[in-house]
Amino acid sequence: MCSNKLLQVADCVIFVALHTYLLFSHWLSEPHHQDSITI
Repeated sequence: MCSNKLLQVADCVIFVALHTYLLFSHWLSEPHHQDSITI
């Protein structure tokens, strides 16, 4: 039961990390958009 829950948590973390990485790499691959972004 506990190991199954850990597996779900790890799966969720990997899922979020993967999407964050894809978003970040996509943002970095378009440097011309950085000029229009105001923080």
